[in-house]
Amino acid sequence: MKEKKRLYWLLPVVILLLAAVGWFFWKYTFVDGTVTARSADTIDLRGREISEEKLRTIESRFPDAHVLWDVTVGEKSFDGESESIAVQDASADMLRAAITRLPKLRTLVLTDSTLSPADQLALTEEFPSMLFSWDVTLAGRTIPSDVTALDFTGTPLTEEDLSELSAALPLFSNAKSVKLLSLIHISEPTRPY
Repeated sequence: MKEKKRLYWLLPVVILLLAAVGWFFWKYTFVDGTVTARSADTIDLRGREISEEKLRTIESRFPDAHVLWDVTVGEKSFDGESESIAVQDASADMLRAAITRLPKLRTLVLTDSTLSPADQLALTEEFPSMLFSWDVTLAGRTIPSDVTALDFTGTPLTEEDLSELSAALPLFSNAKSVKLLSLIHISEPTRPY
């Protein structure tokens, strides 16, 4: 008899508990370990390491929600909706990843750049709508990419320098002129007298 009484009060508790759990999961879900209302207007994922794939999955699960996230480049974090960012010396791969994860990004400023002109050209070709601002190293000189004129007066240039300069000209979209007075520096072998 005692067992039957125990079952009578336990059964309504279990039913109530199952109903509460059902209601909870009908109204809420887990997003990256956080309880989120299924009708949420905004889902804030900032401050968390989240993959591109996971972000796209969350956006597809909540098409009407505004998803907030951030992207880390080096030691700095940027809002996922940034249109312009400035980073200090990042690799070409880091920049590619950031550009891919920041769909609204239009301007990228890179300070203290150690990227080669070849890497810079590859990025500008890969992301033609992006405005890059960085220093370009040519013929032993460091030149900002936003200059309006290139002047190599007094700089001895080798054939290799000229070839590199010619290839790098697209990096200087604002440059209207290039001044070369010392065209080619050819070192002749020294002759014994």
